[in-house]
Amino acid sequence: MNRIDVHHHFIPLAYVNTLNSTPGDPSSWHLPKLTSESTLSLMASHATRTAILSLTAPGTSIFYNFPVESATLAREVNIDGFQIHQENPSSFSFFASLPHLTPESIPSAIEELSYAVDVLQADGVPLYTRYSQTGYLGHAAFTPLWDELNRRKAVVFIHPTDTASNGQIKSDMHETCRAAVDLIISGTTSKSPNVKIILSHGGTLPILATRAANLLDDAGLTNITPEIFLEQARGFYPDLALSGNPGNLELLVGKTGFAKAGHVLYGSDFPYAPVETINKYAEMMEGCLLQEGVKEEIARGPPGLPLIGNIHQIPSVRAHQKFTEWAKTYGGLYTFRIGPATAAVITDRSLVKELLDKRSALYSSRPISYVGQSLITGGDHLLVMENNETWRLFRKTVHQHFKASMCEKEHVKLLEAEHTQMMRDFLLYPEKHMLHTKRTTNSIIMSLLYGIRTPSWDTPHMQDLYDIMEKWSKIMETGATPPIDIFPWLKWIPQKWLRNWIDRSVDVGNGMKTLYGSFRRRAIKARRQAEQGSQVRARTFIDHVLDLQEKKNLTDNQVDFLGGVMMEGGSDTGSTMLLVMIQALVQHPEVQERARVEIDAVCGEDRSPTWADFSRLPYINMIVKETMRWRPVAPLSFPHALSQDDWVNGYLLPKGTTVFLNVWGLHHDDRVFPNPDQFDPSRYEGRNKLASDYAVTPDCMQRDHFIYGAGRRLCPGIHLSERSMFLGAAKLLWAFQFEPELDESGKSVAIDTDPITGYTEGFLVCPKAFKCRVSPRSALRAETILREFSRAESEILCQYATP
Repeated sequence: MNRIDVHHHFIPLAYVNTLNSTPGDPSSWHLPKLTSESTLSLMASHATRTAILSLTAPGTSIFYNFPVESATLAREVNIDGFQIHQENPSSFSFFASLPHLTPESIPSAIEELSYAVDVLQADGVPLYTRYSQTGYLGHAAFTPLWDELNRRKAVVFIHPTDTASNGQIKSDMHETCRAAVDLIISGTTSKSPNVKIILSHGGTLPILATRAANLLDDAGLTNITPEIFLEQARGFYPDLALSGNPGNLELLVGKTGFAKAGHVLYGSDFPYAPVETINKYAEMMEGCLLQEGVKEEIARGPPGLPLIGNIHQIPSVRAHQKFTEWAKTYGGLYTFRIGPATAAVITDRSLVKELLDKRSALYSSRPISYVGQSLITGGDHLLVMENNETWRLFRKTVHQHFKASMCEKEHVKLLEAEHTQMMRDFLLYPEKHMLHTKRTTNSIIMSLLYGIRTPSWDTPHMQDLYDIMEKWSKIMETGATPPIDIFPWLKWIPQKWLRNWIDRSVDVGNGMKTLYGSFRRRAIKARRQAEQGSQVRARTFIDHVLDLQEKKNLTDNQVDFLGGVMMEGGSDTGSTMLLVMIQALVQHPEVQERARVEIDAVCGEDRSPTWADFSRLPYINMIVKETMRWRPVAPLSFPHALSQDDWVNGYLLPKGTTVFLNVWGLHHDDRVFPNPDQFDPSRYEGRNKLASDYAVTPDCMQRDHFIYGAGRRLCPGIHLSERSMFLGAAKLLWAFQFEPELDESGKSVAIDTDPITGYTEGFLVCPKAFKCRVSPRSALRAETILREFSRAESEILCQYATP
């Protein structure tokens, strides 16, 4: 991972000439020797990709009594910065200097800001903590400038300046704190939410913020509550120039650190700080042996090899295990190389919230995939589709049909009826337990999409779908195909040497197109018959999509894959998770017992649970959450891609970076989930809401699990899935006893729940076939199951067609 040095000074000739023609720098600093060679050498030694150049204090304020001269110097310095950037654009950018700020010079400062940003391509501006004749940056006279900075969503780099009362060494460490407090209590930060403010040298704000927040409130010096004050104080971006020592790092980015995730930036203070001093702080920062939370903020990633990067280290199956192993060494955000391309892995829930949720506009695209987009889906599959107009249209369409209110109003009755048949199937055919959950979830989604049920486990379209999905899951797993998107020349290597990846991909695509297209054609035929009066049918999801096809000129392939992706997601996640739950219940009879006590108190024996019972069955919800955490169906969420460069903790994640959400690592982080391999629903005691509620909570520690993804790529079927999972779990626990299979000697046969040997390969995993005993809890419950199924069949299920 390459750094961006946000605190890197330059010494333009215009500034040198000014200092030589005036009494000099009032801070008494001597101009250091600076050459392009020394700058580039330092950058290379510290893995700095880009240095953002700025003029140190006093800068243009050396002409504090001469506004014309100050403005002229600002223009000359900015042109010098622009020329350096033009000569080496990948290594240097710059913050544009403004004239010395006074109430009278604000128009001139705004004019220079506009020229520097619009014409010279500056990345922001440096401001000094205070200005003689006016004061600190929150002064009302500076409001027009802050308004313009806010309009431009600018970056402001605040650098301490000489207070003229104490020496610089005495005052610098407090100056940024004074300026920050002034910006907060003046209301400047709240009125300028679009401005990113960098506080140089870290400063003393993390130490003094709580004291300032409470004392200002107690003294009546501000109307801002202490909580709001601290939240705004945490919104600054401190840089680590000459501040990367262990104590400061722990304050900023430890487990209880002051700074927000992604806000701590790298800075060197070169060339005013000697190279030896910069090296010393860099060594302290890189070798810091503090809590892991500190190391996670600054760690890089595993070393790779020239040209190929880390390709040779990524296994072709279960890459999430390797990524989790690396996370223990390199932290919650690290990068590795796939040839010349960058990939990042997130295994820190605070960074999931900060990057994938809060910065979702940057992180919601998908990596280019020749296999997934070109060979298999034609780019029309919602899962692999880039963030474009079509993706947004499709996502909106799915959301409208499967949002929470639609699930409550239109879909819950079907869910209850299908899970009632699932009870009937377990009762009559307990030996087929591996198939009943698959039939149930497939029938639910097929009914809602196309108005066609899956009445039995041997229905052809269900068998075809699960066969295709198994192949799709294996071919799309990270590492399963050659890195063709990075090394296009691999297309010319005979595919027989590379596991016949082309034929396997094309086979999956042909199977998908044949199956998904058949349902579109059937829906079109049924619509025509309904129009002619020969058939009565209810409108389903496919009808809305076909209407949309006419309005938006969608292709048949787009229509097919929009239905197909919903068919896949709706069939697989819920069925796999119910099977995992059964495994856990067999191993943990105490969980079954607690669940039965709760259910029996609500339902008795003469009825099974319904969705209306959700609020009265919190332990069932806890079991669902723990199931999803313990053995997630997608242990490595489908990767995101950065749509533009982003800074994270002083490092650059370049545009196009592939970003993995390491669901397995997040779910098995023992700092959040002690003894993570143990199945223990009580972890979720008191968290009684649905996963859809916790997915949007501002407190990242409240997120229950990440099985539905994050940000704008959060599964749009989450509301349907959560209700279906609850009903499936509640009805099975109400109806049945789950016990281990017995061998010939009468001993229990253990179920293999080892995450490596007990589950299938692919980016979607499922329990391998396992045996268990399923028996009704009582004869009365068996009678209730058959009675409820008879009613569900005659009142609900009969409304849908069968193949």
